[in-house]
Amino acid sequence: MEVRQLADLSGHTGERIGQKAEEVRKALEATFALAEQEAQREEEMVAEAEGQVQAVMDDLMAAVDALRTSSETLGQTNEEIKDQIGRSLVHFQFQDRIGQTLEHLRDGIDMFPHVLAASLDGGPTALKPFDSAALREALRNSYTMAEEHHVHDSGRAVSVAETEITFF
Repeated sequence: MEVRQLADLSGHTGERIGQKAEEVRKALEATFALAEQEAQREEEMVAEAEGQVQAVMDDLMAAVDALRTSSETLGQTNEEIKDQIGRSLVHFQFQDRIGQTLEHLRDGIDMFPHVLAASLDGGPTALKPFDSAALREALRNSYTMAEEHHVHDSGRAVSVAETEITFF
């Protein structure tokens, strides 16, 4: 009887070992399945992250290209503005020179009646010729530009370089 009990006990122990082995096998299978799922999920996350990094890099390259294009456009615009300012300064200087020349001409014309009146001081019978050289010298003393002096001395027009800018 003891042998039988021992045999029954041994059979139950074997069944329990078999059950525990089955539980361990199932637990290992579940663990491997879960590990495979996690590995698959991690691969998907890595692929998604790589896609996002590539998208960010593409956006960054597009932004750099846009900045480069904007920089080139700004450089061209800067050169155009500089050229326009230079031309404007030349035009303003030309207008200033013409204005000064016209002022001197006006002053010379305004001076003539006074010179004529001075020559008539003694009345029509005492008319004396007026000194045109003194009138021209007074006009010459009012000149501020070299071109005016040159025209005054030579009687001919002077050409001025269009791109020349002189500040005075």
